[in-house]
Amino acid sequence: MSRSALQDKYEIKLWQRALFADGGDFPPEVARAVLDVKFSEADQQRASELAQKNQRGELSAEEKAEMEAYVRVGLVISILWAKARLSLKRAGQPDHPAA
Repeated sequence: MSRSALQDKYEIKLWQRALFADGGDFPPEVARAVLDVKFSEADQQRASELAQKNQRGELSAEEKAEMEAYVRVGLVISILWAKARLSLKRAGQPDHPAA
């Protein structure tokens, strides 16, 4: 079964509401751990390859599903990063490690 852009839109809105429902913040150590969550170099390269193939209209159905999964996971990571950064800001702490 194929997902639609509308399904993705509602899924992202649900994630946002779930994460920000109580207005509570992540503790600073959790926020910093969340900011460390990211795709591996191999996954970043694969997502880039899929995006390029998509622009050329060369994706198979399986590759399209894979690309959509990268997009969905990336959106959830972005939402988590936003909450982590906001939590650190409210705690008066920088959202990046001290150099």
